Amino acid sequence: MASQRYCCSKCDRACVDTGRNQWIGLQRSTYFYASQNYTCYGCLNHFCYHENCEDEHGESYAHWCKVCEKEYCQDCVTMNRCDSCEDEHFFCNDCMEMKTCEEGCGEVLCDACSEKNTCHICNNLKCEDCVSHFRCCLDGCDKVICSDCVVSKGEGGMCYAEACRKEFCSTECRYLACGEDETNTCFTCLKASASDFRRKLQESKKENEELCQGMDDLYKKYMNVEGDGDN
Repeated sequence: MASQRYCCSKCDRACVDTGRNQWIGLQRSTYFYASQNYTCYGCLNHFCYHENCEDEHGESYAHWCKVCEKEYCQDCVTMNRCDSCEDEHFFCNDCMEMKTCEEGCGEVLCDACSEKNTCHICNNLKCEDCVSHFRCCLDGCDKVICSDCVVSKGEGGMCYAEACRKEFCSTECRYLACGEDETNTCFTCLKASASDFRRKLQESKKENEELCQGMDDLYKKYMNVEGDGDN
């Protein structure tokens, strides 16, 4: 291939030596093994990463799909970039259907990032630019809660005590994470958990009282109806 000096179909430059990758990835230590570089899998045209081959947004004309590990030019397959990934990841349409932030900002997220940004209470997908999220630190719990639900529901959030700085998805997880291990107890979390449990108990007690009152009213109404029928 090197002797043929294949040229980029975008800018007509020799694209054999345009990057650090080999034409065929042969290093087994990476997940690029046996990947064909600088060549579009859809049309077999060759593309380099020179500035003349960038699109109108300043991005390379060919992108590598993180799922199928194939490289496509934009004329063959539409590539979607996750706006939330810490590393710049692209996905082809065949591999992943991107999800959009429900706040209407237009940001798109891959499956992994959408899961990290979906609140387990309201079940809404909101990107980090719109609403902040808290991921539970309790072992075995991977739930996420958005800051809106932290405020409206009084659940979860982050402990800002300097010795703790942990995130929780609920009051129960907050208590379990900091209450079971006496050697690693955060008294700020325990105090907040006790306050939340007391509030929930009072709310539950009030609901029970309202339910009992409703049942009494219904019974009295039923008895009045029965009494009028006998008369």
